[in-house]
Amino acid sequence: MYPLAEDFILSVAITMLLQIVFVFLLYKLFNKNKWQYLLITAVLAWLIFSLSNFNQLIISNISAAYLIYLKYEKPLPKYWGLLLTAFAIYVKAYVAIIAGTLTFSLLAIDFFRTKNYRRSLSDTSIVLATMLLFWISIYGSPGGFFNYCIGMFHLAGDNSAAAAFHPTNNWLLILPFLIGCWVIPFLQKSTEGRMFGFLFLLAFFAAWKYGMAREDYSHVKTYLHFVAISMILFLVYNPKYLLINTPVLIFVFFLFMLNMKNVENPEPLTLNYSGIGNFSKFISNYSEIKEKSERQNQENIAINRLPEEIRNRIGNATVDIYPYDYTIVAANRLNWKGRPVIQSYAAYTSWLDKKNATHFSGSTAPEYFIFGLNNITTDLNGGQLESIDNRYLLNDEPQTLIEIIRNYNPIYSDENFLVYQRRNQPLEIQSAITNTQSAKWNEWIAIPDSASHFTRLKLHHDRSFSGKIKSFLYKDELYYMYFKTMNGSTLKYRIVPQNSADGIWISPFHTSAGNTSPAEKITEILVTVSDKDMVKNTFSYELEYFDTDEKTIDSFFGKDSIITPEVIANETFNFESDQLNWSGFDAKNVITDPVDRQKYYRVDAEGFSPTFRFNTNSLAIPTRITVDCWLKTMRDAHSSLVIETENAAGEKNWQGIEINRQIINQDEVNHIFSYIDLSSPVAKVAVYVWNNGKKPVIISSINVKMTKE
Repeated sequence: MYPLAEDFILSVAITMLLQIVFVFLLYKLFNKNKWQYLLITAVLAWLIFSLSNFNQLIISNISAAYLIYLKYEKPLPKYWGLLLTAFAIYVKAYVAIIAGTLTFSLLAIDFFRTKNYRRSLSDTSIVLATMLLFWISIYGSPGGFFNYCIGMFHLAGDNSAAAAFHPTNNWLLILPFLIGCWVIPFLQKSTEGRMFGFLFLLAFFAAWKYGMAREDYSHVKTYLHFVAISMILFLVYNPKYLLINTPVLIFVFFLFMLNMKNVENPEPLTLNYSGIGNFSKFISNYSEIKEKSERQNQENIAINRLPEEIRNRIGNATVDIYPYDYTIVAANRLNWKGRPVIQSYAAYTSWLDKKNATHFSGSTAPEYFIFGLNNITTDLNGGQLESIDNRYLLNDEPQTLIEIIRNYNPIYSDENFLVYQRRNQPLEIQSAITNTQSAKWNEWIAIPDSASHFTRLKLHHDRSFSGKIKSFLYKDELYYMYFKTMNGSTLKYRIVPQNSADGIWISPFHTSAGNTSPAEKITEILVTVSDKDMVKNTFSYELEYFDTDEKTIDSFFGKDSIITPEVIANETFNFESDQLNWSGFDAKNVITDPVDRQKYYRVDAEGFSPTFRFNTNSLAIPTRITVDCWLKTMRDAHSSLVIETENAAGEKNWQGIEINRQIINQDEVNHIFSYIDLSSPVAKVAVYVWNNGKKPVIISSINVKMTKE
């Protein structure tokens, strides 16, 4: 949760309130009047605040309040927790889920202890009524409240398949941590231990799913901090076995932290605490800090200022931004009218996507629509229409995208923006869907020519029984689609199962917008999954054809003129013998797969594949060098696909990409891609696979292409 500038003082005040109340609750949890416990409370509060952001402060307050209620049956802390639970739903989905599971568990425990139906109904009503009152205070009416709650459920429930990373974990380090934190409370010979266990059981599971489904450093750290603070409260709440529980918990936490080097984007674990000095500096220099921040904000967003004639044309009309760079609104002081799910990558279920689609086709749609291109990142295929996590932007909201194409007409395009205005009458775009067909994972499916229409594929699949168990307890699999182009290249993008049934964009396949590069013609597609044992053997699909030609789609993406790049070189090694521009072939390394009878080239530890070499007086710019490689190796193997260049002065540039970053299924042949855009002329190019690990790499093919823009 990040406060807006005008709400910063309010957020600081609420943070201070949460900290003060938590210190009071922590001291009351000890239930000791000796001065020593004031000191212990201060030390523990400092430690907990060092681990806490605003979200965790809310959860910590709820946790401590409910523990006091369970131990001493004081109702006031319980009502504080119920109030914060209602507030949490407007903070973040994660906070709402953890707060909700804690509150549900408390109400269930309280009911089974007292059998007091009226109290249970009263407490539940308090939470729901307070949630509704917060909504009315924000929006002025109850309209939209229930849709908001359903939307939060969708955002949380399908996050695993849409946003999961799959690093290689050491489960010998993780399992003791899980057993220690989940089981130790139930092993206590005390009512307090079991009460704690039942109160936190669902919350621990929800936090585990949140942290380990995504499994990047930020999410895992959030999970670790929540469990750490909860177990500190456990030691305070149940001090009887303190001398046994403390070292055991420290040990299992240490093991889990050892595994954190395996997560996505690992960082060193640190404690962060602002302290009194920073707070006093903020209070005494607030005006100066605010002025400096505002200047910096204006500098940061200056790149997103629209051309003057476009800004004048928009005037005070309503505007929405795509896909998610809303600094365009601030940079141009636009009259923003947001869609229900304001970030395209977050509309990853059919229900969420449908809400946005209905918005753009209805009377509440904005008059203008701006596609911001400044913050679009380059994907692993070298394209510039990436969403997040190797997803293709045009597949984030299949239903919404069709409604945008129907209802908005492009009026301006450059390398920074595509600007659209709402049509007086929507385009008449009809679609035809083929009969349902079945296919197997990792088998190519032919795609008919699409010159007179654009094509999408509706994908349906089912998990196996073990896949359902794994998805529930841990996370879903990785799903990717390979796109084979007419020019022989291969693109690959992650797909989200929850919205794949609404349509995966196939052809024409644009990899950029607002420039002159042509769309790719897709001839075949292949669907793969990280573990085929977790899904049924086959999936079904239909092709969907829309009666809009490629020229209309090109124009929509700001491509009123197309320039096809010149191919300078395009060579594939055939693993038969040394050939022109290739060297280092050793026939002893050629093996034949006994199943598919295909030839592979084996590269053992510290070995190299045959090397592509291209020598010229000067390779002009702008030139792009791309490498398509198909190979087999273990996901935790260490090897690199290398592009090496040398200029006329003998200066070398070495670019190696980690092959295991693109391994989807280690039991199948995987596509590995690398590219380099030359920023200065070069005289020599070399391309090869370097196995700098201990496990073999089995290469199926290597293709090198050089194109001049």
